[in-house]
Amino acid sequence: MRLSGDGDVAVDVQAEDAVPATATADAVRLVRRVAARTGRRVGYASVVLSVDQEWHGRRRNHVEATVDTVGLRLRGFAAAPTFAEALDDLGQVLDRRLDRARDRLRSRRR
Repeated sequence: MRLSGDGDVAVDVQAEDAVPATATADAVRLVRRVAARTGRRVGYASVVLSVDQEWHGRRRNHVEATVDTVGLRLRGFAAAPTFAEALDDLGQVLDRRLDRARDRLRSRRR
């Protein structure tokens, strides 16, 4: 499923039936926020949400995101007992990776 809106980045979404619609919407918002932070034209963005019921007898929610821009590709993965926690962790991972990529680009220009 591909989700887009006026002026928004189109995001490819893959979500299992067990994934709540609110988690899917929050994941798309997260990917769009990270894409906007890059300040670059986005060629591709995706998010994959899944549920692992067999993880040591507990439910584990997985979120994976990819943002591919001109000259920069960010990927991240997070898993947690709730989708809210997994999305918070994923947001931190993607923000850290974006900051590191910007630092690398700045150091090359010096």
